This record gives sequence, structure tokens and C-alpha cells, in this order.
Amino acid sequence: MHKRLIPLALTAACASAPVAADEVLVVSVKRLSMDTAVELAQATIAACRTKGIQIGVTVVDRDG
Repeated sequence: MHKRLIPLALTAACASAPVAADEVLVVSVKRLSMDTAVELAQATIAACRTKGIQIGVTVVDRDG
């Protein structure tokens, strides 16, 4: 199964599950700060350069 379809399938399965009236559903979304994203991108580039690998790094939001 395609990697993006797995979360969608799980979401669909959970959405159809019965929920008690007093049960609160919360979805927690973790986010990277801009500083952390830049640090990760730079570390990735540095690690690849030490191995002689040329890469480009793109940081995108959660919607891609």
C-alpha cells in the first residue's frame, strides 16, 4: 500500500468507530520551528557532503 494511503486508511477506520457521547477526541499535531527545520536541513546537507553525496533539501509544511 502506498505510504500516504496508510494514514488515510487508518483515519477512515477511526472515523467510523463508535464514540461515546462523553468521550473527547483530540488530535495532537507536532510542529517544527523554522530554526529547527533549518538546522535539520543543514545537518542533512553536511552529513551527505562528508560522504560525497550531492543533494538538495526542501522543507515543506505538513500539506507537502
